[in-house]
Amino acid sequence: MERVKQVLGPGGLQIPEELMERCGIKEGTPLIVELHRFLIKVFPEEVTKRDIEERALVYLLENVGDALGIGEPVQKDGRWVVPVLLPYAQRQVGELIFSTSGELLLQESSTPKQILEKVDAD
Repeated sequence: MERVKQVLGPGGLQIPEELMERCGIKEGTPLIVELHRFLIKVFPEEVTKRDIEERALVYLLENVGDALGIGEPVQKDGRWVVPVLLPYAQRQVGELIFSTSGELLLQESSTPKQILEKVDAD
């Protein structure tokens, strides 16, 4: 996550193009802007399978470690479902669920603790 300080000007809020590109959002990308009290979320209208794969791998690396892999993401019931795999044992140890806009749905996904418990159960 990156943070930048911005000042609201007469034309509204402007996010530098360089910052958006570092987040994988290029000029011309359709965006969704969600306004909440004290929070603004900006994300692509729809993400690709590759985007979901990258987000899943980054999440696993940051929260579980580098010994796990993922299976092919599939769209099911309006969500992306990503199997979490233990490659050397060739078995599934959890799943990550993403919205079609690419947001990880933590309450629907396997937790890091649940994933690690399944890894250790081998």
